[in-house]
Amino acid sequence: MRPVALEVRLYSAQKAGRVSTENEDSVGGDVRTGRFAVADGASTSARSEMWSQLLVDAYVQGSNPFAADVLAQLRRRWRELVMSPDLPWFALRKIEEGSAAAFLGVTIDPDQRAFHAIMVGDCCLFHIRRGQLLSASPLDRSDQFSRFPELLSSRSGDDPKEPVERIGQLRDEDVLVLATDAMAKSLLRVFETHQRILPLDMMTRSRDDFSRKVASYRQRGYLDNDDVTLCVVWA
Repeated sequence: MRPVALEVRLYSAQKAGRVSTENEDSVGGDVRTGRFAVADGASTSARSEMWSQLLVDAYVQGSNPFAADVLAQLRRRWRELVMSPDLPWFALRKIEEGSAAAFLGVTIDPDQRAFHAIMVGDCCLFHIRRGQLLSASPLDRSDQFSRFPELLSSRSGDDPKEPVERIGQLRDEDVLVLATDAMAKSLLRVFETHQRILPLDMMTRSRDDFSRKVASYRQRGYLDNDDVTLCVVWA
């Protein structure tokens, strides 16, 4: 078997009516190491865009955010980034409550043509082969999404949620899709209704194409008005 040659496209868009700095999703990937990740910061928590980015960066750079020592370092780093002596009392109280995010990380072994995924919450991994959906994890139906997913917390003392892990084998032209909740739910809705996957290649040809498709899907009711993030990896 020949090794997998990877191609990746990474896109994210904020809620309609918001600016890009208000996007609480994060995405990253490195085809050289085969490591890719997305995270969805909880809107009700403090500075969740920073927490989600720290989780993604740590994973892509080779760390496991669920490991106790790594998580402790990330929690300290988040606190360093968000703390300031001139913050008002209500902001300080919010920071004490901590931040939280759903997270999904995938590592692809090109020699073994295999992948390993680790996740918590409602960021989902889709394994697609020749346009057919082979699997979706950790949720596989659109009605499984809720307002209260499991999350990875920035607060010291909060035990990390037990991550869901998945492994799989890749064949030529397989596609792995990492998606935060709004896009994951949309992909499952369309599949349940039409038995097909949204045209990811067309959607991710450019940033403009992605933005237009997101706006169109929202207008047509296919996509909830939430931050939306995709990491599409072609093998």
